[in-house]
Amino acid sequence: LGLGLGLGLALPKPNMAKRLRPAGRLYRTSNPNVWYPYPDTPYEDFFSNRPLPASFHFGKMEATFLKPSDMGYQLPSDRVPEAAFYGRSNVGKSSLINALLSQKIMVTSQTPGRTRTLNYAQVTARGEKLKAERIWRLVDLPGYGYAKVGRKEAERWQRVTEGYLQARAQMELRRVFFLLDVRRKMDESDLAQLRKLERSRVEYQFVLTKCDKLRRGDAVPVIDQLGDFMERRRGNLFHPAVVATSADGGGGLPELRRFLASALYETEPIG
Repeated sequence: LGLGLGLGLALPKPNMAKRLRPAGRLYRTSNPNVWYPYPDTPYEDFFSNRPLPASFHFGKMEATFLKPSDMGYQLPSDRVPEAAFYGRSNVGKSSLINALLSQKIMVTSQTPGRTRTLNYAQVTARGEKLKAERIWRLVDLPGYGYAKVGRKEAERWQRVTEGYLQARAQMELRRVFFLLDVRRKMDESDLAQLRKLERSRVEYQFVLTKCDKLRRGDAVPVIDQLGDFMERRRGNLFHPAVVATSADGGGGLPELRRFLASALYETEPIG
């Protein structure tokens, strides 16, 4: 299955035919892992014409795991650009970050709720002429919706996330990748978290996970829900490209790496 959406922040300009699209739908772009609210959109249109350096490849960068104690239990005081990954406790955030980096940086578990605080993967890329290096961070945020954790603990996780978003919005935080299990419908708990992102004025982009778990012919109602959501919330801070991924099978990872690179690299050129 190829599912997906994409933003590069120079978004494709729809022609008149595309403006006549049926309301509340998503369409595959020329890349089957990326979906968009207008039909017949070339995947390459999401990205600037400036090519990334050959050294800028998230699957080949040096990566280091940083836990809160490594930073004195404070948010980093530097201005290193960050991208955060957020979603339900069992949506596969840690596994997806590991797959993007092609190495096991984040601790994963079959038990939901493993991530209970902010965890960072700090990645380093060097300029093509090795005259400079740049650093970015991928942030694994605590999940939500884990029924087996106590109310006070769940509220603490939410305070950690809210504090991070408020402190980093429009500064170091370039984009939040909001993960949804492709097999599940969005519910009110998901929508509540999206409202939180919007209140924090954070740009976010939808990523579908576990696409390898779908069987041929399975319905994917979350695609319809996202199309309707984007139709009703025009002008909000979401990136209108949806990327369908599989951390285990590797589907959609090259596309997600490219969106991640466009979010981080455009703000901090390499070399």
